Amino acid sequence: MILRTTFCLTIFIFSLVWCAEVNNVSTLKYVHLLFRHGHRTPINNMTYPTDPHKDETFHPYGFGTLTNEGKRAAYELGKWLQKRYKHFLGYLYDPELISALTTPTVRSQMTLALVLAGLFPPKGTALEWNKDLNWQPVVYKELSPNDKLLLSPFNNNCSTYHDLYKEYLRSNEGRDLLRSLFGSYDYIKENTKWDKNPLEVVMGTIDKLIIQRELGLQLPDWGSGIFPDGLESNFVDFLLTTSGNSKLKQMVGGYLLQKILHDTNLKLTDQLVPQKQKMILYSAHDSSVFALLSAMEVYKRHRPQYTSCVIVEVHTIKNVDSIRILNREGPGSDEAHVLIVPGCEEYCPLAKFTKLLKDNVFDDEICVKDRLCCRI
Repeated sequence: MILRTTFCLTIFIFSLVWCAEVNNVSTLKYVHLLFRHGHRTPINNMTYPTDPHKDETFHPYGFGTLTNEGKRAAYELGKWLQKRYKHFLGYLYDPELISALTTPTVRSQMTLALVLAGLFPPKGTALEWNKDLNWQPVVYKELSPNDKLLLSPFNNNCSTYHDLYKEYLRSNEGRDLLRSLFGSYDYIKENTKWDKNPLEVVMGTIDKLIIQRELGLQLPDWGSGIFPDGLESNFVDFLLTTSGNSKLKQMVGGYLLQKILHDTNLKLTDQLVPQKQKMILYSAHDSSVFALLSAMEVYKRHRPQYTSCVIVEVHTIKNVDSIRILNREGPGSDEAHVLIVPGCEEYCPLAKFTKLLKDNVFDDEICVKDRLCCRI
């Protein structure tokens, strides 16, 4: 009796899992993925005058590259994606099946290469070419300079954005964030002896101390009073100022949100080239992840971890096209958490999703006034 009950329970559980996978695959039409790069060394040797590690070369990595921990985290993300989407993508790599794009930075390119290695392992398939190496070349592209605003939204010369940003900083909300951001400025400047503008001093020090801690280097004694919680909070305050209202969101995360909606509509109307494409991957930065989450109104106060991944799935359920947003928070995460756009549900109808977020989507009319605000 016990054996029979156990057998029936096993079959029942298996059927639930099997049905969940089949239903998921049968409704899933397309996947947009955006992730932050893996753990890295400092971007360059620019640092504050009193830095006890200012002569550190970070051998053997050098500046701005992934550490071994970062490589493992990126590869782990690829394996996690392969497990999640293997029935959707299949086991054989086809260059027309995915599009993979990265910012020009070394850390983002290395991350994307490792994610793709985990996503498409050739072992045991017809594409296995070396029994000692479970790897195959997977095509990816670096974003063109014209497209940099997709994933590096703060790196622009758009005067319209800068005017809106200055206007926001003069608002009560903007002033509050600035006060919080620069609350530790005098203390940091006194100890770093860094003669730069306040934003560079605060943000530059935050980056240096966080990276040095991650690499196991001893931090200066003065840093203990504000690190890590104080500096992490300052970093988040800075992110929040960049997208403080819908006009700013439109010109930060709105670029990528516009492309996601555009590509989604092309896919659903069989106009996407190539038509068989099922997934697009973007390898970028913490600011990129923040910008998209903010534009979709699902950001919760935090600094996106290394390899944090935002997933935007496109489903068609009972003839209704829907958007489902998930977030894998970082290394070691086994699950992706569902994020729900305010006013919608987990599977948000595309028309409703578009309507709810229309004010955050980049408006091409801005290009009429300022060509430097445009991707192309």
